[in-house]
Amino acid sequence: MKIGLQIYYFEWPGSPQNIGAKLAEIAQIADILGFSSLWAMDHFFQLGKGFGPPEITCEGPMLEGYSTSAR
Repeated sequence: MKIGLQIYYFEWPGSPQNIGAKLAEIAQIADILGFSSLWAMDHFFQLGKGFGPPEITCEGPMLEGYSTSAR
């Protein structure tokens, strides 16, 4: 069985300035742990409540899915 990791929430401490570096760190750790893939949301805006922490709002930082996976 192959398991992938989906990233749908990009509001980490220090964001939005460190989004790229933090995402690269997560990808490296996922690779070390044996995940077969890493997925980023393909939405232009952050999804609202009901996905992740209750403080998620539609105004939160969001990366564009295709250019994010090209890195």
